[in-house]
Amino acid sequence: MVSNTELLSRIRNGNMSAQVAFYREYHAPAYASAMRIVRDEQLAEDICHDTMIKAFEHIKAGKKIENPKSWMRVVARNEAISKLRKSSKYENQFMEVEKQDVLEEQESDWQNISLEDILQAIEQLPAGYRLIVTLYLLEDLDHAQIAEALDISPGTSRSQYLRAKRKLQTLLKEYHGG
Repeated sequence: MVSNTELLSRIRNGNMSAQVAFYREYHAPAYASAMRIVRDEQLAEDICHDTMIKAFEHIKAGKKIENPKSWMRVVARNEAISKLRKSSKYENQFMEVEKQDVLEEQESDWQNISLEDILQAIEQLPAGYRLIVTLYLLEDLDHAQIAEALDISPGTSRSQYLRAKRKLQTLLKEYHGG
């Protein structure tokens, strides 16, 4: 098995089999990150294609990549966000919202809820909420990073996340009959 350093070196030297090996190794993580954000298989594949092109350009330019898997996920995520921002659907998803009283959350038995239930509930969220939840929980960005990536305020990110969280709680209660 070839180390990442050796693989990157071979790509810099124009070795096509090294490019194929890189693609096979890092396509899946990039695709998963893109798919979580854009929710469209064809668009996620297009994003992966663009991500691979950027990766090869970056590698051939001699720039250092410490952890290719993490780096590919970040590039794919940024590409996906960029594509969303350019789409007409994106425009109205993140309007500044009026302040609302935060409802007190009631304690309940959440131990019986599976990861599958949570992921299914996330799928049911409106697009704006789903994107914030995906970036915050699954892509591990903080609200400042989300705000920068989506060109919204950190307060909007936080309020959208809190609303999404309440909506998720409602959906999960419905799934479990209570």
